[in-house]
Amino acid sequence: MSRLVIVMRQLIHTVVTLVVLPAVATTTLAGDMRQRPWAPEIVAASPANEPSIVRLPDGTLKIFWIVKGKHCASMSSHDHGVTWGKPVVEFSVPEHAYFTTRAMLDRDGELHLCFLVGRGVGNRKPAVDLFYDIWHAKTTDQRTKWQRPRRIFAGYVGALRSLIQLRSGRLLLPFGKWLSTTDQRQTTGSNEVHILYSDDAGESWKEAPAALTAPVKPRGGQIGAVEPTALELSDGRIWMLIRTDTGRLYESFSRDGLVWTPAVASRFTSSESPARLLRLPDGRIVLLWNNCQELVPPPGHQYSAYSGRDVLHAAISDDEGRTWRGFREIFRDPKRNDTPPRRGDRGTAYPDAVATTTGSIVVVTGQGDGRRVILRFHPDWLCETSQSDDFSNGLDQWCVFQAVGPLEYVWRDRVPGPKLVAHPTKKGRRVLLVRRDAGRDGDGAVWNFPMGFRGKLSIRLMARPGFQGGAIALADRFFDPGDPQGSREAVVLLHLTSRPQPGRKTTLALEPTEWHTLALDWDLHAKRCEVTLDGHHAKTLHVDRTAGNGISYLRLRSTADQVDPAGFLVESVSVTVDPVPRELPVPSHPR
Repeated sequence: MSRLVIVMRQLIHTVVTLVVLPAVATTTLAGDMRQRPWAPEIVAASPANEPSIVRLPDGTLKIFWIVKGKHCASMSSHDHGVTWGKPVVEFSVPEHAYFTTRAMLDRDGELHLCFLVGRGVGNRKPAVDLFYDIWHAKTTDQRTKWQRPRRIFAGYVGALRSLIQLRSGRLLLPFGKWLSTTDQRQTTGSNEVHILYSDDAGESWKEAPAALTAPVKPRGGQIGAVEPTALELSDGRIWMLIRTDTGRLYESFSRDGLVWTPAVASRFTSSESPARLLRLPDGRIVLLWNNCQELVPPPGHQYSAYSGRDVLHAAISDDEGRTWRGFREIFRDPKRNDTPPRRGDRGTAYPDAVATTTGSIVVVTGQGDGRRVILRFHPDWLCETSQSDDFSNGLDQWCVFQAVGPLEYVWRDRVPGPKLVAHPTKKGRRVLLVRRDAGRDGDGAVWNFPMGFRGKLSIRLMARPGFQGGAIALADRFFDPGDPQGSREAVVLLHLTSRPQPGRKTTLALEPTEWHTLALDWDLHAKRCEVTLDGHHAKTLHVDRTAGNGISYLRLRSTADQVDPAGFLVESVSVTVDPVPRELPVPSHPR
């Protein structure tokens, strides 16, 4: 081949790379060849509660789930999760097979699938006369045949969230084991984490000696340690994150999957919900979980209203979990403002995820009718450092629900709180109205943005004549919009009034009927937040609370003591953050 031909081919390749591919990336909406990064987008409904997703060697994505008491089904995507085919039957299951599944592709190219089968169904005492055993099925001959499913553990298991293969070839299946009434402990609740392992590609399974526990709160589910997720780190250790009711995920480490360190609180705040750890092809780690604070049970109640699963979050680490970025909402419950169902799980929890061959992430998550989805996003979206909203797309980015009426066990009714109204001076624009209606608590609105240890948030707002008080808070996790914990545990809290109140360090007066630009410039390393109003310094707020994961939430509330039909208007919000300042000591997991 002549040198001229080689040079011409190189030139053509360069032109295609610099001109043609960028044009395709910015005009093609259906596939992964687009401008990056992109935010989460829902592509389809998920077929069931707690399905599992895997990627096959040729890039095909498959979602597996149990059709209760009938068979294991699957559906496939051949375009990186954009479109999905019709369900097909994989294999038959026992009569009382339960919907939760955990699937994995091993290094030999065979599929493994674990699921639960009930014993004593109809009885009511877990681990006494009611059981959900773990069953295992495996393919042979390069996924062309399924072996007959068989039981590998007898006991009560609530759900399965992790099945992994280590570099050594060992298979690990950590799970929460419900203890019989006589075995339960008052301080660690009804569950402890156990581990099944296989050193012969799933032909036989043994139980490791570990039994991991977590403390429980005096009121609530007292579920203990349950529904773990695990991932092998680059140094060979296995890292496990465990669902608890303490307000945090607990973590444990192991060198071989058999002997584990005692579980301790991790850096991740969480509702009583499971997490999912995912390794990306480029080596980064993504965590999916509910970075939410549950409601506190009111006096005289053992349980609060069902909470802490209205939004699902994701964070990303490029240093094996020592530091993290993101903490962004990837899925908000589409029915979060509606009257909730009185029974059954609901919300955004129970995620499973896979990385595609093109670098995107596909997530299957959610529980309950109308809440189960398949979504996809680019992981670099988690690393963005700015966000804004002017309500041109409605309240899609916001949570504005309000609890109303009496608490009935774990159920309480909901209605929309703050609403959009016509802009008082700009035709065609809408603004957010935050007030207090008759017979209700004050409105609350919650907005998530990329996490920052330093940052500046600007909000354009106006107090209307008769305004009786409000609050702006910056937080490190999601609180229900009307939850007073959101103010008590805020990292930064500023009270708004319509008239000056000298001597009150955290209060700022707004001149009614005028638009103001209020800015909060925080620095968690310096433990302060500078407040400016219309470009002029207004006050310095001292940051007392430690936010080990930075600030990622704006909270707006009416604090009126009585009906306040006036309230205040919000025209727009914007934020720019510095996610991990070099000099800030960021908590890291134990070495």
